[in-house]
Amino acid sequence: MPSRPVRRPSSLSALLLVEPDFFSQSDPQQLRTTPETDAERAVLDVLSKLGHRASVVPFRSHRRGRSIAEVILRSSPDVVFNFVEQMADDRRLAANVPAFLSVLGIPYTGSDAVGMAATIDKAASKHAVRSIGIPVPAFVVFPVGAIRAPRLPFDFPAIVKSQFGGGSIGLTLKSVVTSERELLGRVRNIHQGLNEPAICEQYIEGREVSVGMIEDKGGVLVLPIRETVFGRAGSGGPRFYTERVKDNASYRRRWDIHHQQAELPPALQHRIRTLCKAAFRVLGMSGYGRIDIRIDAAGTPMFLEANSNPDLSPRNFGLMGSWIGLTYEDIVVKVLRAALGRRSVL
Repeated sequence: MPSRPVRRPSSLSALLLVEPDFFSQSDPQQLRTTPETDAERAVLDVLSKLGHRASVVPFRSHRRGRSIAEVILRSSPDVVFNFVEQMADDRRLAANVPAFLSVLGIPYTGSDAVGMAATIDKAASKHAVRSIGIPVPAFVVFPVGAIRAPRLPFDFPAIVKSQFGGGSIGLTLKSVVTSERELLGRVRNIHQGLNEPAICEQYIEGREVSVGMIEDKGGVLVLPIRETVFGRAGSGGPRFYTERVKDNASYRRRWDIHHQQAELPPALQHRIRTLCKAAFRVLGMSGYGRIDIRIDAAGTPMFLEANSNPDLSPRNFGLMGSWIGLTYEDIVVKVLRAALGRRSVL
């Protein structure tokens, strides 16, 4: 059923806070031309169409002799779109950005510092959702420097990830391991390549789905469930979301990897939506976010991870919104209104 038209806020001054590597002084939109800035460009286009003033600022301690606080305050933004996912190559520090904006008293998109910190740590988020009865794959954490595998509380195969990395960072086809030797090799790879702990969890064979959510009208709007289809997994292609799957469109086409609205029994749909909404709350998420799920052979939805600052581009949140009649503009406006709601502006 199509959604009702979304009421647009009046003219605002918006600031897009981006990572320094994605800022380009020479570009008309001040953004590097790369798939990683698709969301930023799309949001700028919507803001311009709606008559809002928008500017882009790289988040670094100083710019042109002024502190980042001076740069932001000088812009006098009504709202900040926070696109910063890491600082100094450390994703854990990204939680400092919403904390900083809170201190400045400026509304911003996405989760606050508490929600962002809770979701960045995959182990902590799994413990949190498991505490309220949400199924989670069994897992163990390997601190940096660990050279021996503890007794695993599950059988192989397993999958090895970075504990704090986002965007499928460090995930390759070799991340799924079938022996202790392979496991320790992948753990060592994470330790040496990313300098952070590794998390090893039971690999769940099954369908992979994601659920986007936006705070809306005092509640949480749960968007239709999106399934990632690994079309040629049976022919040697990927069967989970690797870093290359995320970043390489031609690779996705080669292996027929695409998103579609998940076709699931109504009872399972209801269970997944309820589970994700509960995870959103227990993790302290706010604004908007996404939960990733694997459905095991028994039909049990298993929590994989949460993202409190997910890809807001048209091919992700925009696609999910389209399945209930929302335009991409509608999605951006809802995210904007959720941000402004932090100070009851609307």
